[in-house]
Amino acid sequence: MIAAINGAAMGGGFEIALACDIRVISESATIGLPEIRFGALPAGGGTQRLPRLVGTGIAKEMIFSGLPWTAAEALRAGLVNRVAPAAELMSVCAEIAGVYVERAAYALKTAKTLVNRSAELSLEDGIAGAQDDLGNGHAGGETKSAGTSSSDSTDVRPHFR
Repeated sequence: MIAAINGAAMGGGFEIALACDIRVISESATIGLPEIRFGALPAGGGTQRLPRLVGTGIAKEMIFSGLPWTAAEALRAGLVNRVAPAAELMSVCAEIAGVYVERAAYALKTAKTLVNRSAELSLEDGIAGAQDDLGNGHAGGETKSAGTSSSDSTDVRPHFR
């Protein structure tokens, strides 16, 4: 899932973006978790997803201060993958999605699962999981695009709103 961040994505809006695989932010956008400034906590996953994404030091800085971060700061910290001019934000997201839909659906799905599970698996178990998929002939043997894969007939083409 690709998040296109434009404007102010504060609190729950940023927590939704944290749940996405890829985040693209416009040059003028800001992000943050301001809840602590009001005596609350980022309870929509911010305290769990943010440190997994950028480490505990940066997560603590953002959560403890409650201050907004600029697009440039977010990119430097690894909070977002790309910065784009606001007028080009959706086309940049479409370009990224276009690359992904050309990939084999099973391999993309398996890679996402393995990467997502990497924090909870030992290095050996993670490598073994990837090798098991290759050994079973799943990944690597598929040549059709994500939208037309023989092993996954669901429609995975991007839908933009």
